[in-house]
Amino acid sequence: MDRRVAATHFVDGMTPEEAERAAALEAPVLTAVLLTIPALVLMSLDPSGVLGVAADALNWAIWLTFLVEFVVMLRIAPDNLRWLRHNILDVVVLVLTPPFLPEPWHVLWVLRLLRILDVMPVAGRVFRFNGFRYAAMLAFLAVVGGGIAYVELEHAADVDQFDGVWWAMTTISTVGYGDQFPVTTGGRIVGMGLMVLGPVLIGLVASGVASMVTQRIQRDLATDASDLADDVEEVTEQLEDVEADVEELTAVDRRVLERLDDISRRLEALERRVSR
Repeated sequence: MDRRVAATHFVDGMTPEEAERAAALEAPVLTAVLLTIPALVLMSLDPSGVLGVAADALNWAIWLTFLVEFVVMLRIAPDNLRWLRHNILDVVVLVLTPPFLPEPWHVLWVLRLLRILDVMPVAGRVFRFNGFRYAAMLAFLAVVGGGIAYVELEHAADVDQFDGVWWAMTTISTVGYGDQFPVTTGGRIVGMGLMVLGPVLIGLVASGVASMVTQRIQRDLATDASDLADDVEEVTEQLEDVEADVEELTAVDRRVLERLDDISRRLEALERRVSR
């Protein structure tokens, strides 16, 4: 497959030069997306001092990377409207998650996690994602994003990031211990989303595991079949060698019998002469 076709930033109709410029966006965008999780965790801690400056700088760097990507793609895409239609998620994340959001809207920064879904094909070329890994990644994003959103929306003094992740994990797994629960409307909406998403992700993970087991069994069967075919071929060659040896021995026996028969005839002729 052409690498340009597999690239997330490639658009049909691009010239080779445009495709090369688009491919150059993959590394910085992938880096920004992967930094989203630690950035969200850091920002949810609301640190001060050096950590606060680092959190703000990371927040701006991630969003500016998305902005540069957006501007560059609009400049090099052959059809801007077509690119926008196929990249609505990118535009939504860019518009709804600027770093200058007022504090009550900081929870929207969690939407940046959705960009991980967008760059998974790029990461898949490096990490070799399969169905199970995709499902596990979706579950991880849901738990982390849901946990951070829970902390941001609830604003409870005794709730920290670990409590949020714990609540998201128990909610998405349908366990629901009840030791943590949302009381705000926004928190309950997030909870309902996780409740709906949980069984779907569990089904995807189970299906991914079944697929991995099936593929492993098929590989083992293919290996066993190949080994068996090699053994059969080796035995066949040995049989052919044995048949050749038997034929050779048969030929030798035939010559021996012919010699014995000739000797027998000569002896009979000699006996007749002597008897005369």
